[in-house]
Amino acid sequence: GADCSLINGGNTTQSYTNVPATPTGFGAAPSTCGNNWLNLWWNASSGATSYQVYRNGSLVYNSSGLGFSDTGLALGSNPSYTITASNAGGTSGTASTSATVASICTYTITSSSGANGTVTPSGVTTKNNATSQAYAITPSANYHISNVLVDGSSVGAVSTYTFSNIITNHTISATFTIDTYTLTLNKSGTGAGTVAGAGTYNYGTVITATASPSTGSIFAGWSGDCNTSGQVTINANKVCTATFTTITVGVTASPTTYSTTPSTNVSFTYTTSSNTGGTECRLLDNTSSALTTYQASSPIVYAPPATPGAYGYYIQCRSTTDNSVVVKSSLITVTVVTVSVTASTPYN
Repeated sequence: GADCSLINGGNTTQSYTNVPATPTGFGAAPSTCGNNWLNLWWNASSGATSYQVYRNGSLVYNSSGLGFSDTGLALGSNPSYTITASNAGGTSGTASTSATVASICTYTITSSSGANGTVTPSGVTTKNNATSQAYAITPSANYHISNVLVDGSSVGAVSTYTFSNIITNHTISATFTIDTYTLTLNKSGTGAGTVAGAGTYNYGTVITATASPSTGSIFAGWSGDCNTSGQVTINANKVCTATFTTITVGVTASPTTYSTTPSTNVSFTYTTSSNTGGTECRLLDNTSSALTTYQASSPIVYAPPATPGAYGYYIQCRSTTDNSVVVKSSLITVTVVTVSVTASTPYN
């Protein structure tokens, strides 16, 4: 690379410049995904005043720098490059290199779903670098979205999700849960009782609610969403009402006064009423002690004491549906009298 001078016999001086060395370190590297250029570089050659870079035989660079970016290339192409160094003394030997221009980068998004719903699009979707992809999460009828996972992390129970500026692979998955509804049980009426079966149930469950009357009450029936048997299909929030009615029994003694002779039976007559089932009645004394067993219908036949006097009685009746429901009549008075017989003067 040094300059030389030649002095001839005629005292004429002629200078010469050495040709530069062939450039070393010549290399090329692609850009990132989807960019259509290559970076090229080289080491300095001693004495070089310029460098010439050729792409596939065509000059693309002629300057003194030690690198440049070759732009406007076809994505995925593989151009070949050569380089020379030059100065006034001439041109060096040739160095070469090549590189592949980056293609459009693609990434995959893998979607999956549990039973009873879909993630759309499903399966593997391939997307170009820096693009977007939207997904729809749809439960089957009578199910709802339980959770959505994106790249393994929950994003909640969302119905849509969009991947934006995609620069890596992704996953999306969803799980679904059956819808649930509540069954509410209420009570009404004059009576008392308990109900069972209220709660939260999966869609489509068939529930049979139960109603149990308290002592002195009857279960009159279901209303609302339950059928007469207390059965209901859970396809929405449901409300059923159990009606309980207090059992009532009435008795009226008629008449309430009697007159009889000693050891003569009295037929105690009465009428009864009940809002459910039948009744049965018996006779009590004035201390409410039972004198007869229960019987189904009037009258009750009973003989008062033989001793003359006034005696008190009650008719006591109870429900045949619930024997604890008892009522008694007002006081009945029976007067026992003796009959005197006076002999008359006989006829002559």
